[in-house]
Amino acid sequence: MVQQRRTAYWPAGCVWTDRLSDVDQALRAIEDWLLEQQREPIPEDWVPGSTAQERARLAPLDSIIASVVPISDAGQTTGSKILDEWLRAAPPAPEELVRLSQILANGADTQASSRLYSSLVSAANRRHLGTFFTPQSIVDKMIAQWREEFAAPSTIVDVGAGVGVFTASAMRSWPSANVYGVDVNPITLGLMAAQLKDYFTDSPSPHRLRLVLDDFVDWFTRFATQDTTSRLILGNPPYTRLQLIPKADRERILDAAGGLCGSRASLSAVITATAIQNLGAQDGLSLLLPTHWLESAYAEKLRSKIWSLRERPIRLELFEASHFSDARVDTVSLLIGPEGEVADFRTEVTTGDNRVTHDRLQPNPSNWRNLFHGTRRLSRSANPDTIPLGELATIRRGAATGSNAYFAISEDDRVAWRLPQSALTPLIRRLRTFSTDTITQKRLANLPAHEPRWLLSVDPTKPVPDPISEYLTEGLRQGVDLSELASRRDRWFDLSSEISLPDVVIGSMTRGKFRFVTNKAQATILNNLFGLTWQNDTDRDIRKEALLWLRSDPGHNAIAAQATTQGEGLLRVGPRALKEVRIPVLPS
Repeated sequence: MVQQRRTAYWPAGCVWTDRLSDVDQALRAIEDWLLEQQREPIPEDWVPGSTAQERARLAPLDSIIASVVPISDAGQTTGSKILDEWLRAAPPAPEELVRLSQILANGADTQASSRLYSSLVSAANRRHLGTFFTPQSIVDKMIAQWREEFAAPSTIVDVGAGVGVFTASAMRSWPSANVYGVDVNPITLGLMAAQLKDYFTDSPSPHRLRLVLDDFVDWFTRFATQDTTSRLILGNPPYTRLQLIPKADRERILDAAGGLCGSRASLSAVITATAIQNLGAQDGLSLLLPTHWLESAYAEKLRSKIWSLRERPIRLELFEASHFSDARVDTVSLLIGPEGEVADFRTEVTTGDNRVTHDRLQPNPSNWRNLFHGTRRLSRSANPDTIPLGELATIRRGAATGSNAYFAISEDDRVAWRLPQSALTPLIRRLRTFSTDTITQKRLANLPAHEPRWLLSVDPTKPVPDPISEYLTEGLRQGVDLSELASRRDRWFDLSSEISLPDVVIGSMTRGKFRFVTNKAQATILNNLFGLTWQNDTDRDIRKEALLWLRSDPGHNAIAAQATTQGEGLLRVGPRALKEVRIPVLPS
């Protein structure tokens, strides 16, 4: 499974001094050495989303990790057969590199390992696996909260363990517990093994730490039936969007969630639901999650399930995006304790001493974000002279193509492929390209030639011109027809059922005001934008008044009350929420 690679080399001309005894300088030296190596990339399925160049940079990590983690020739050292095989086949590291690796592994915590991995794989490419490193301060707070309220667990499972920040803290906090670090990424598990090397060698209980290279949902549903100890499910589950997971795997993990999550859920929500479905009476969980699930429709049943666990204490604590260095996302820690006498439901925030207890005999609130003191609450006008926007207009997302890079076409590409405008529809790709509240055909035509301004819209009932036929052939060559959305269509290129020409184009996210831009260009949009089309019986004066109000401060405030918070002041709103916004006009 693991191929032998040529012997690693130490870059010529490098001179090392005693100043490299510092962890930071050792880290920089190791980064430099990795960038100098010429290695075959690790397998693509080890780190999905990464580039070939990044996988080539990751490959020499085997020498670094193997230099500090003694892998036995027989049996398993780390608990992962694949990981042991990879490290066993590692080329020997130069003596100076071994010294630097020991400095890195002997650091006080796992932050050096997370920084090393972050320097090798870009933040954008880490999103595919949802790799997001948790600050030690939040880990300490979550563990301290459990220790203050509940007995020590016998078994701890670190979900999406990464480089092991939760695993390392759990090993120190509960010296008698068996700890499992679970992740699908062998590289981060290897870095964890290097950081926790003493537990494989010098520990009086060397087998109480096991690294598990597996999908958590699949592994835990098996493990939960075999392990009957008191368990704590701990950690920071991957924030992966389900759309990035193959369809067959998506269906499997949604099934494991027992119907508690919709198809738009993130993997972190599905993992939470799976853990809850498998909790024994003495088990509990403490997970750090993105805040979306507190208010999103996909997690409505999950919130209802948690609210119904009246025999268990529940704790929610909100952390703002400013706590994190490598992500812009608000998070919330969810603690569900073992069954017991004190089964209250409490929320608190880190920005002040705001602690609130909620009565679960009352109906489950529809929006848990509003449970936190000081959070925006939904405000509806009591004035009878208001009407939901959804009664005046339809609001829908733009076209979901399955490959915007192919279907959204610039003027440069149109000319290069000789594509006739009869097979294209004018396109508004992004609102930030335009500074005005109205987009005309002239403004669209004045876009830079490299900016997408057309959407491929072939009429399959008519003869296809040769240039269009050639462009469709290019789409087949690129595999566009195999994308999930394209493969669902009767004709993979036919967007006719998804194209609309809205009266108003709406931006779905903002840190300022939501934009409502009049579409005089009669252009279509993609699914990063929403389109508003007035009902035929909506009077023109009412349309004008409603649009002015939606662009006003009161209009923005009403929309913001319906929006979800993504972090650092970023607001997101969906079509359903927009339809419910009540505006102070009456139909004629």
